[in-house]
Amino acid sequence: NITVTLEEDGSTVDYIIRGLQDNEIGAWADFCATVFFDKKPNPPPASYFKRHYDNDPNRQANLIRVVVTADTGNIVSSCRIFRKNVSLGSSGSTTASSTPMTSISAGGIGEVCTSQQHRRRGLSKLLLQDAIRIMKEGNNNNDSSTSTSMQVSMLHAAPAFST
Repeated sequence: NITVTLEEDGSTVDYIIRGLQDNEIGAWADFCATVFFDKKPNPPPASYFKRHYDNDPNRQANLIRVVVTADTGNIVSSCRIFRKNVSLGSSGSTTASSTPMTSISAGGIGEVCTSQQHRRRGLSKLLLQDAIRIMKEGNNNNDSSTSTSMQVSMLHAAPAFST
């Protein structure tokens, strides 16, 4: 967990950046649906985000990075790291049947959102920096099945993305 204190209207607010826990997936899906409701002409419902997570074979709740308020614990900003294995084709052997596919671990960033009341404070920037750190360094645990170190990273943006 990373604690950040920001100035807001003459007072300070403490935020915590952390990975989501398994029992928070439903609340996170509801949060995303609420935030994207104002951003898209046909906004996806919470079930879209839940299904998107559930159908990901590489899903890890802690790779959904969230900012929560320290006082309430409510999610106010989120971004998701997608772990994928990207095939680079064969390793160059001439016999197709015995040629192993070469693949690399890739990370994608998507579903970046911040609630209206907490925008323009740099929370998404902090989450993106945290996500990039995780993709570069891994999650520093000894369990190779949950290692997050990634060789390539990408940011997905909607076609109409603007700053």
